[in-house]
Amino acid sequence: MKHLLVATVLVSCMNLASPFVVSKAYVPTVNVPQRKGSPLHMSSVQKDPEEKTKDHSRKISSWLTSKLPPPPEDQLSMIGDVSVLFFYSFLDHYVNSLYDRWLNSPGTIALQSAPAAIESSSAASAELLTSAVSNSLPVWFDTVHSAPYGSIPLNAALPLEHHIIYAPAISSAGAAACLITSAWLVSGYFTGVFRFQNTLECSPTKAIIATAKTWVFSTLIMLGIAYWSDSFVGCVDCLHKSVGLTKADTDYIFDSLNVLLMWRFILSSLLGYGDDD
Repeated sequence: MKHLLVATVLVSCMNLASPFVVSKAYVPTVNVPQRKGSPLHMSSVQKDPEEKTKDHSRKISSWLTSKLPPPPEDQLSMIGDVSVLFFYSFLDHYVNSLYDRWLNSPGTIALQSAPAAIESSSAASAELLTSAVSNSLPVWFDTVHSAPYGSIPLNAALPLEHHIIYAPAISSAGAAACLITSAWLVSGYFTGVFRFQNTLECSPTKAIIATAKTWVFSTLIMLGIAYWSDSFVGCVDCLHKSVGLTKADTDYIFDSLNVLLMWRFILSSLLGYGDDD
């Protein structure tokens, strides 16, 4: 009886608390207003200015890369060209320095001796004194001590030193070798002379034609460098006499064609496997 009474009290308490119990499965709903118009795409979001600059740079780089010629292939031809040009440059300047030293040596200058210079000076002075030019001069004019009507000075009859002069940019063998090699490599990159189709996979005739075409562009570059360096140094240094291109400059630049043609012909003849078409 006692237990029945306790159970009845518990049931009545649960019935009283049941309206305040909230179910765990209950989720309140909220009405979200719908956005009118087209959805927002990722392309409509503004990019960072740095990202725009990077994209622009990548586009320019890809466009320039597509316009440039393909990279060089024949490494053997490139190494041979550089070696031949360096050897030619040092040999040219060394031989010219030896010739310049011999030309201005005391033994060479003594070939025209002092008595012969005195004799030529006296003969020229006597000829001028007895010429019709001296007779037409005024009475007060001193024909003995006034050149060129009077006696010719002895130092004018003596032999003068003659030196072989290069342009300032190619005056030394090292600078000349670096410049002519750089001009050749730049020209060859754009003309395609370092590709197999113009070196080993072609006939010697085609290899020589490609070499000559590249040499024309490199020669124009070297002539411009030599002339510009002479003019620039003439403007900076008042003691430097600008003469433009000297004989030594033209000989050095134009004679490089023989060296390059000979090397490329030997390379294509010995190692080439192209046809003769």
